[in-house]
Amino acid sequence: SALSRRHPHSLIAIASHNPSLVHLLSTRITRDMVDHVARHAAKCVCMHPAYASPASASPYAPPGVHSLSHFIIQIVNTTNISTATLLSCLIYFDRIRAKMNGVRHATSSAMHRIFLATIIVAAKYLNDSAPKNSHWASFVENTHRWKVDEINTMERELLRLLDFDMRFSEEEACLHFAPFMT
Repeated sequence: SALSRRHPHSLIAIASHNPSLVHLLSTRITRDMVDHVARHAAKCVCMHPAYASPASASPYAPPGVHSLSHFIIQIVNTTNISTATLLSCLIYFDRIRAKMNGVRHATSSAMHRIFLATIIVAAKYLNDSAPKNSHWASFVENTHRWKVDEINTMERELLRLLDFDMRFSEEEACLHFAPFMT
């Protein structure tokens, strides 16, 4: 039967997984998901007052700098990442938030750097084939002129913050993805 088949992203039968999670991961990325991820990425840093948005504003960068949501949309459209990859960033943001709280006076690009490093690591962890960092550099060249060496450094620093532990359980995924599960 269809329920006894192995899920394509798992080693166990589809019926063994949370049905709402399975459904969510088969859907396309929405603007609500992007904005939710942007808000959580923004919580990882304490912006320098010169760069901070008003408290009531969304997690957008100052005028003249692309918003974090716009940056995420650009990456989603350019890379065709999956819903699982994007939403997995929420788990990693939660893990690094306590460690990042010590960072004060971050620049306006800090949120973008954290998001980019996190999506790179999530894509590499969750997928057998993921873009190389040179590809990521070309994906973001319209908004940021980061060289491959800078992207490599961002990735290494994020991995250190995560203690190189990218694993997470289905329960942890359900907890973080709950706003989008029906």
